[in-house]
Amino acid sequence: MLKEISALLFTCGVSARPFTVSSHGAGGNNQTYKVEANGQLFLLKRYYSLDRLQAEYRFLQYAGRVAPEYVPKVYGKIDGYNMGLYEYLDGEKVTHIGEREIEGAIDFFSRLNHPESKIYAQDLGEAKEACFSLRDHVDLVKGRIVELQQIPETSQEATEAKEIAYKLERLLPIFDDPTPLSVEDRCISPSDFGFHNALRTKIGALYFFDFEYGGWDDPGKMVGDFFSQIAGPIPYTFFPLFTEKTLRSKRLIERAKQLLPLYRIKWCTIVLNIFLPYHLHRRKFAGNRDALTLLQRKQLEKVKHYGLY
Repeated sequence: MLKEISALLFTCGVSARPFTVSSHGAGGNNQTYKVEANGQLFLLKRYYSLDRLQAEYRFLQYAGRVAPEYVPKVYGKIDGYNMGLYEYLDGEKVTHIGEREIEGAIDFFSRLNHPESKIYAQDLGEAKEACFSLRDHVDLVKGRIVELQQIPETSQEATEAKEIAYKLERLLPIFDDPTPLSVEDRCISPSDFGFHNALRTKIGALYFFDFEYGGWDDPGKMVGDFFSQIAGPIPYTFFPLFTEKTLRSKRLIERAKQLLPLYRIKWCTIVLNIFLPYHLHRRKFAGNRDALTLLQRKQLEKVKHYGLY
């Protein structure tokens, strides 16, 4: 892969002689590397698919224009190699979530959605799994549940995952309204938005990353994902502050409250993706070689401790 990396560095105008490459750790979907060239550090991402590269690259270009303090810089990409080159962020995971962190997330989202910013968002497409009607939201989550209900019971872990899927189905709310959200009410969403995808640098700056699923979406879905993701739980006590400052509409806040229980169900299905063959293939591509049975057991325990049922 050194030839491809050299070509990417050349495309980005970076002197590639010499350069060093080291793994940046196994992820869930993509391969990530730390590259040192010409006295600089870069983050290289090799994506599972071209559409993921293009979606994240477009989002980062937009965010870098309207909220540069919160995202890594983009240097360039090569579609043929599914590779992008970005600023390397030297920071730590966000382990404490307080009002300061919530205000940072609010400011980032608000900058993305400022009316004067949106004129630069013409190239952004819809977010991955974007939903614009209440019925769409239910159909999305139900589809994930049905997938889990089809997994073969080849192990005790698979049997338990399937049982959980049927329990989750019984918790689904009934939303029959097919009316799409107006274009004016839609938002530019980072999508997989939360402090599990954030870093705090040594000087205290807060950065967000991983925007492969970002784009135009329902703000109720953005809020539901923000408060339901399991990797870095966000206390519900911040729900009023976050929604009042990001949604700025009683109607949209009520919609977010209505959708929140549904998105808690959705995040349980995301944790159980490890039982789906195509997800396993992505993990292997990303370099994650953890023992499958132990990993599946770990994911089952996460769902059980989530306290949804």
